[in-house]
Amino acid sequence: MEIHQLLPGYQYGDAISNHAAALRGLLRTWGYQSEIFSQHVGPTVSHDCFHFRDFRGRDDGITIYHHSIGAAEMTDLFLTVPGKRLLVYHNITPHQYFAGYDSYELAKTREGRDALVELRDAADMVLGDSQFNCEELEAIGFHNPRVVPILVDFGKFESELPCPSTLDWLEDDWTHFLFVGRLAPNKRQEDVIRVFAHYNRFIDRRSRLFLVGSDAKETYVAQLRRLVRDLRLEDYIEFPGHVHLSELIAYYQRANVFICMSDHEGFCVPFLEAFYHDVPVMAYKAAAVADTLGNAGVLVETRDFSTIAELAHLLVTDLDFRDKIILGQNRRLSRFEPRLVASQFRTYLDELIAA
Repeated sequence: MEIHQLLPGYQYGDAISNHAAALRGLLRTWGYQSEIFSQHVGPTVSHDCFHFRDFRGRDDGITIYHHSIGAAEMTDLFLTVPGKRLLVYHNITPHQYFAGYDSYELAKTREGRDALVELRDAADMVLGDSQFNCEELEAIGFHNPRVVPILVDFGKFESELPCPSTLDWLEDDWTHFLFVGRLAPNKRQEDVIRVFAHYNRFIDRRSRLFLVGSDAKETYVAQLRRLVRDLRLEDYIEFPGHVHLSELIAYYQRANVFICMSDHEGFCVPFLEAFYHDVPVMAYKAAAVADTLGNAGVLVETRDFSTIAELAHLLVTDLDFRDKIILGQNRRLSRFEPRLVASQFRTYLDELIAA
């Protein structure tokens, strides 16, 4: 039996791309023929998938479509493909966040959300990777969406050594704040900067903030850099951009606190990566953030930057408090073990095959 996946984009280091690759591995292990087909393919992973125009569905096959942005040709293909259809919804950032920053992203996110109406009755089964995502689908009229988290390959952190130069650079007694994720308006990195500014100015001058992630949103990134200059924090805040896995591991290993002030997340894989590296997480309660964190980490319901900075200081200096948070994160992380997620997915897949 053939079970293939369709993605609007397949890129190195992208959470949805990694999820699709992990699913492909599972499907092959279970004895199915499985490939990934995408419209936009990153140059470093072009060997690992096929262009969507090469896709040929079968009456006795299953097609999985990962919906995360507007992609009219991919949507049309999924709507007309023969065989059974499985839709996986990874959420789409509301388009309003990109107004004034990125007209292309504004148009594609609006298109992606509009396409949900077309997709509503097209799939034989619908999955969302968080309860928040499934509730969005139910509000639109989707029938019985089920939650299956993103598959995260934690083994990659064991098979790759941390970048020695990055480790050496950060081998000091400074406090390191970390955020991992693309620099984008919905993620509110400006508020991460403001929290750090209070910490650096009033609590501990020997501290740094690393905003690790793609900086393709030039207008927004320029705004962030202006804020850093205005706050006179140029010597304390770094924008490493999209980094290699070895560098990412080094940043996690040297981080004291992971902080997220995002307004909108559909899942947020970096939370789990921070858990894995025993980095305590502080996050603003919005969208799917609480779904992923559960009772772990420190969930804040205010944008009171001074209060959040003081909480961060407790995480750094109160070792008992820090240990309790990390213990809770380890318990939560066990809920996302790949074998458990694989078992959930296999249950729904078997149900779809049998239908």
